[in-house]
Amino acid sequence: MANLTPIAAIGTNAELNAQVQSILATYFEVKIFTDTDHAIDALQHDPYYALIVDNNVKPTGGLPFLGRTKKISYIDNIPKILLIESHSEKLVQESDFGVDFEYLLNPVNRQQLLEKVSTSVNAGVEKSWEKLPTVQRKVLTETVGIFRDTFKVMHDGGAIPVHDIEKSCSPLVEAVESDQVVGLLSAVQQHDDYTYVHSLRVAIYLSLLDHAVGMKGDELLTLSSGGLMHDLGKGLVPQEILNKPARLEAEEFEIMKTHVDHTKEIFGKANDITIGVEIIALQHHEKLDGSGYPLGLKGSELNTLARMGSIVDIYSALTDRRVYKPAMEPDKALGIMSEMADGLDMALLSTFKEFLMDATSTPE
Repeated sequence: MANLTPIAAIGTNAELNAQVQSILATYFEVKIFTDTDHAIDALQHDPYYALIVDNNVKPTGGLPFLGRTKKISYIDNIPKILLIESHSEKLVQESDFGVDFEYLLNPVNRQQLLEKVSTSVNAGVEKSWEKLPTVQRKVLTETVGIFRDTFKVMHDGGAIPVHDIEKSCSPLVEAVESDQVVGLLSAVQQHDDYTYVHSLRVAIYLSLLDHAVGMKGDELLTLSSGGLMHDLGKGLVPQEILNKPARLEAEEFEIMKTHVDHTKEIFGKANDITIGVEIIALQHHEKLDGSGYPLGLKGSELNTLARMGSIVDIYSALTDRRVYKPAMEPDKALGIMSEMADGLDMALLSTFKEFLMDATSTPE
């Protein structure tokens, strides 16, 4: 898999192409095409998750080019963004080339383009989930919906809908207990909301690990809910730090670490957070040798839930793809974790290894 979600940008204006590349390359794998025939050929052979087209692309213009893409079956299901001059807005609005698209005005505004592409890509990814088996589709559509709603409530200063979050995790419990998890991890991976992707992956891995050690029903629901809620505090960390396309400096990492404190504050506004969920969320960065944060808990101070949370969070972080690194291969990630005997519970890690490869054998 490519490190970042691939999108195609079609244009013959070198300056505009460079601007689009500069804005989006941090978050997406941007392929620039200056030849429309070459672009059509490439779109037929390689999947892209969005098209960005300069309306002034030569020789035909952007709208006729989009009309040509109708012959490519999957293009109808991905977002298409046309970059236009203000004087062309009325003409574009009245034109009909039989293809749906959105448009943005030149000169391109960085934040507008990022938000438009991110929102559009996510909409396309979420639409692709419709083809999944019922249980897997429900896992993704219900969790992404409540995750989005929860972040809005958080930013408005309200109490998060704990019951609704737990309810959204019920299909995940069903998927784990009926051995229908394969496919979920790859299906969510192209989504552009990293905090959601990481949180759902942690919820999946936690549920699998808990199921492997014999937990069922409500216990699995607590663990999956804890996984989905474990990083809510990241929603209150500055975006320039959360999405920095490079390793964090020491001062920035200290700010990132405050996401656990933010999560505690968020939980404090709700009156129905279970102890299990709280332990997973507030202690998944603790280590057996006391080197973790925020409390520096040590040894027996960490119960099984905290130890599980630490293992799956680290594994997911290593195998997540980020703007500054590709997804690490599972074997390499597990090898690194095997060398962390001072911080991780090796018995639980051994159990995690035993079932992981079989449970997630479909390539991500």
